Amino acid sequence: MGLNIELPFEQHVNRYVDVALEFHYFFTRKIMFVRYANAFVVMPGGFGTMDELFEALTLIQTGKVREFPVVLVGRDYWSGLVGWMRDRMLGDGIDLARGPRPVRHLRRAARGRPAT
Repeated sequence: MGLNIELPFEQHVNRYVDVALEFHYFFTRKIMFVRYANAFVVMPGGFGTMDELFEALTLIQTGKVREFPVVLVGRDYWSGLVGWMRDRMLGDGIDLARGPRPVRHLRRAARGRPAT
C-alpha cells in the first residue's frame, strides 16, 4: 500500500505499490501513516522522509500511538543519522531509552535489490 501526496512537480506512486491512496494535505496523510501502521519501512529519501520518520518516532516515544518496528533500509544511508542520534543526543543527556526501541537497519532491500 502506498500513501501518496499530491505535489505540483514531483512525487508519483512507485511501480511497487499495488494499492495507492492519494492525499492533498500532509496532515491527513500522516494520520493514515501512523494510525494503522504495524511497522514503518523507511527508504532513503529527502526532507519529507525525515519529517515522517521523526514524526513516527515522536508519536511512539510520547505514547500517542502504540509502538511498532521502524526499519531503516540502507545502512550506509542511515548510519550517519543514527550515529549522530546515539552520540550527540545521548551525549547531551536526551533520554532515547523512552523512545522506540525496535529501530533496525537493513543493508539491502528485499530480493537482493540494493537499498539506494
